[in-house]
Amino acid sequence: MTTAPSYKVFARTYRPKTFGEVVGQDIAVRIFQNALKQNTLSHAILLTGIRGIGKTTSARLLAKTLCCLNPVDHIDPCGTCDSCVAFDRDQHTDIIEMDAASHTGVDDIRDIIEGVAYAPTYGRYRVYIIDEVHMLSKNAFNALLKTLEEPPAHAKFIFATTELEKVPETIVSRCLQIQLRPMSIETILDHLQKISTIENLSSDMDGLMLIAEAAKGSMRDGLSILEKVSSYTRSTGESMTMDVVERILGRPPQAELERLCQAIKSGDIITAIQSVRSLFSHDIEPIAITKGLLNALHQSLCSTIGVQQNSSIFFKELSVSQLNRLWSIVHNSVQELMVSPVPQESCEVMLIRLCHVSDIPPLKQLIQDIENKLSSTESVQSARTENRMPAPAAQPQPIRRQSDITSFDRLIEWVETQKDPHLSFFLKRDLRVHGFKPGYIECSLKNPEDQHLLKHLKQMLQTVLNETWTFELVQSTTATPATFHEQAQTNEANAKQRVIDSELVQHALHAFEGANVTVDRVLLDS
Repeated sequence: MTTAPSYKVFARTYRPKTFGEVVGQDIAVRIFQNALKQNTLSHAILLTGIRGIGKTTSARLLAKTLCCLNPVDHIDPCGTCDSCVAFDRDQHTDIIEMDAASHTGVDDIRDIIEGVAYAPTYGRYRVYIIDEVHMLSKNAFNALLKTLEEPPAHAKFIFATTELEKVPETIVSRCLQIQLRPMSIETILDHLQKISTIENLSSDMDGLMLIAEAAKGSMRDGLSILEKVSSYTRSTGESMTMDVVERILGRPPQAELERLCQAIKSGDIITAIQSVRSLFSHDIEPIAITKGLLNALHQSLCSTIGVQQNSSIFFKELSVSQLNRLWSIVHNSVQELMVSPVPQESCEVMLIRLCHVSDIPPLKQLIQDIENKLSSTESVQSARTENRMPAPAAQPQPIRRQSDITSFDRLIEWVETQKDPHLSFFLKRDLRVHGFKPGYIECSLKNPEDQHLLKHLKQMLQTVLNETWTFELVQSTTATPATFHEQAQTNEANAKQRVIDSELVQHALHAFEGANVTVDRVLLDS
């Protein structure tokens, strides 16, 4: 009884067999080919980059070419010699592959170090491929250092990693580092089309484009998605259209996403909630909806600033500032959704926020609208008059005699010129003035124990101005006047309220519905 051949996934079936078949890594391939042709390949190579872009494939091709007995133009394996045949059968004794994710210890590295001393069986080199090298332990890296620095002439090391920052600098500095770059959507799309043709898959450009975008620069991810979609369509007889791919990937359909965006743009909360609940009922995850909104906002921003033209823009009428506000809300909500115990409810709350802010016009337009409303009223004229820079106030005359102190405020000014902060504080916060005329003050005290300060003030006036002042203390009543400080607080509170009640501020409050106004400070006329 014959055994059916084992199935190979697309990523393995269509793995490149020569450097000419490698796609999307032209710079790295050129480096490999030149080094092979000139026999200047480093004894240690470190391949870096994201998953699924050809690190392991490039490492295996390098190893196969180095060990090939009859390399084609010195840059590609022949595929027919004993070395190539043994490699294709996974039986090559001179090409040792190790997954550092499952062989992390120093003992695994010692096995490699012991094997390095042996001469190759087939050709000129023994090649060691260590994948995910960043997973090795600290002791394992240290054990490798000496061999890596001075290896035998027949030994080559090829490392691959997705996390370069975790590889010790002592290892990196001993290697030729080659960075493999994420592949463009066009490169992945072109390769997917070729595979679809070979596999006789029924597909259209929109469906394949969606797969290429979902791959996010990884060719292996693109092939895995293509294989998953093809397995589904082969059983149903459908073609790989955009709708089918969206359904398999769990993405919101474009039509429903457009309906949701239109509801957000118009501030229609009811329609937005109905739309997102419809998506939930079709097993679309909240995070997928959020990513769909981010993509729509990004495309709209790029179209608005002229970076790209796209006919399927869902937020055409919004300004850059409005789109930025929506982007911030959705982007910040991603992290909330990841940790929320109720992600669907969190997604709905995000939509309510979006609907509330989407119809707020840009700040410039709001200011212009407010100014237009005020321009036809007399208040704008008075506002302009009040907002003009006041003429420099006349400097008060210096106080040299009793007649110069015409008010209690002037008395406080004079005390402050005498550099006596304790007495100044007393006059502002403790003394209540019932009557005032130059040389005579009728007053009461908040704190009766401060009578000695009155005597001190009287003595200061006598000494500096050579004049006698009379301070008559009276009993406090319900009609007792406020202190200087209390009156100043009342004046400032009244001034703040007048600002809030002004027509200009009221127009602004009407424009920003639900906003609160806080007046921090008011400059009062003296």
